[in-house]
Amino acid sequence: MEKLWNDFELKKPPFLTLPSTKTSFVVQLHALIETFFSKHTTHEEAFNETAALLGRLMARRKNSFNKMKGFKDMCKINTALCRLLRLDFKRDLEGFRSALPDVAYEEGTLAHLPTRDTFDFLLARLVAVCELHKRIVECCVQAAEYFTSQLKIHFFFETCTLLLAVIAKIHALSIKRGNLAIHLYNNLQQYREKLPFNDKSKFLEMSTALPLKMETMKKRPLTVEKTEEKVNGKDVDESTVKQILENELQNTLITPVKAKKLKKADLGKIVERSELKDNRTKFSIEDLQNVEEVQKFITLETKERSLNMKSCVTRNVLSHEWSGATKLFDRKVKSGEEKKAINIFKKFISSKI
Repeated sequence: MEKLWNDFELKKPPFLTLPSTKTSFVVQLHALIETFFSKHTTHEEAFNETAALLGRLMARRKNSFNKMKGFKDMCKINTALCRLLRLDFKRDLEGFRSALPDVAYEEGTLAHLPTRDTFDFLLARLVAVCELHKRIVECCVQAAEYFTSQLKIHFFFETCTLLLAVIAKIHALSIKRGNLAIHLYNNLQQYREKLPFNDKSKFLEMSTALPLKMETMKKRPLTVEKTEEKVNGKDVDESTVKQILENELQNTLITPVKAKKLKKADLGKIVERSELKDNRTKFSIEDLQNVEEVQKFITLETKERSLNMKSCVTRNVLSHEWSGATKLFDRKVKSGEEKKAINIFKKFISSKI
């Protein structure tokens, strides 16, 4: 059987369907396959992403860890993952399910079912999936034991921690997916005899090599060697080490220390700060009642704008706007429209202040 499931060039029998009257089990077969697909898809994305991460980490650290035992185990894990990807069991299972009748027939109804050779090929591929997951789990444990021992001596601590985390995730997911495949295989075996047999079959070797039942995978604890503690060059047990630590803690008791009187910090002298007075000239638009007052305001404001633009009343008025407003006022006054000139100038100033 070892050569059969490990043969990736295994010749696939021709896909045939033969008439059969044993059709009552098709509903249970559909339900079993659908359950496998739903549970298998749950961990598929995480498993693929972790496997891709392992491949990238292995390629990055190839020159550093090439000759180390744990790195060789990682290479074996990566090889098994690549073979698992190449196997593509879900494609074969989907093809087999599509050949099954979609209607629940009563017992004795004639329907066309896939042959037993096709079913045996599917079981052989399923055994390959289970064995590859077992291989991955075994190599994960070996690699984890090596990198755990390297962590104890702080050898590439961050790198070993990352590799150990990735290996642990692949180990956990591989056990779940492997047990799911084993459960599917054990349940599919009972329907093998109910499928029609092709008398001209040339694949009898495949059917005889299939196991009747497969055992589920279980987690195995790591076997990491514990380093013995030494005191003054002599081996001591754990209780002696605890007693030595307790004695050291008792000898180094914390004694209270009286706090010293410290001088007050020089914070300086508080300075009174008076509020800044607003030196801006107060102005009311109602003061501009006649032409003389407006002309006087224009003369003073033009002088103030040339000296200090920020302190004048018309600080928000642009230079070209102020020039245009004064020229318009003079032109209206010369034409005899004093009231209109005053009103226009007052509206302009009030809109800008």
